Amino acid sequence: DVRVYGREKFDKHVLKRNQGQSVISVCNHASICDDPFILSFLLPWKMFTDLNALRWGWCTAEVCFPWRSTITDFFWETGKIFPVYRGEGVRQPAVDQAVRHLVRGDWFHVFPEGRVAYPQLWEPSDIGPLRWGVGRLVVDAYRQS
Repeated sequence: DVRVYGREKFDKHVLKRNQGQSVISVCNHASICDDPFILSFLLPWKMFTDLNALRWGWCTAEVCFPWRSTITDFFWETGKIFPVYRGEGVRQPAVDQAVRHLVRGDWFHVFPEGRVAYPQLWEPSDIGPLRWGVGRLVVDAYRQS
């Protein structure tokens, strides 16, 4: 069962934004497969022919990068995903890199709760408490643009 809340806002601010206009999209997720799989279903196929139009995002190092190799790095880089390290705070290279993408006018997608959401604990349309890194993305991208 897949539910999308705020689809019209997603289309307006992500898909129909002006070229060079940065955007941060957020959602909670119920599994580690939500991005890229679920998020990809929201996108028109033509976006996959233009890698510049696709989102950048994080994946926790322990989930997506438990072992690194040329092949796995190529896979994640092609998918525009880079590692973020739990417990290293908002002053880590992954947050710096995300800010640079936003200053350039890129789309950055984040699961701001920093974990898989459990819909049995709250309404599926609710976003739980945000991690501090999301605030730093907004403030630093604004200050540097």
